[in-house]
Amino acid sequence: MATNKNFGGLATRLGSVSKRVGVGVSAYKRRIVLAIEGELVKQTPVKSGRARANWILTNRMPTGTEQPLPVGTMSEAEERAYWSALSAKQVAENMAVQDETEVAMYLTNNVPYSEKLANGSSKQAPAGYVENAMLVGIRKTKKPTF
Repeated sequence: MATNKNFGGLATRLGSVSKRVGVGVSAYKRRIVLAIEGELVKQTPVKSGRARANWILTNRMPTGTEQPLPVGTMSEAEERAYWSALSAKQVAENMAVQDETEVAMYLTNNVPYSEKLANGSSKQAPAGYVENAMLVGIRKTKKPTF
């Protein structure tokens, strides 16, 4: 004699778990990207603050623009604070719209000399500091639990 079981409850529970996993993966990815961005900002050599403030987080495609430099209107300390605030604002705005787990996220720096800095042109940061910042950011990110 065949036994029929109602698996409707199982399907509902699996759907709930699947949704939690998707949300968890998306949140984990955001935490990793924010940790990497924080490390990049920390490790980027500073002369005027321009390169440090131009780490721009975007979704779906990298940005091709550089943030404008408010020349001569601020002290060096005010300028660094301005760049830090601008960078934080951009990160927050981009992260607020990011809910999809499959969407690519990019951290881009478009100052003309950013590649030279990444290759070690400054005594403040060795060549490979970008890759190092990525590794540190990933290591610092708490793994998700589902």
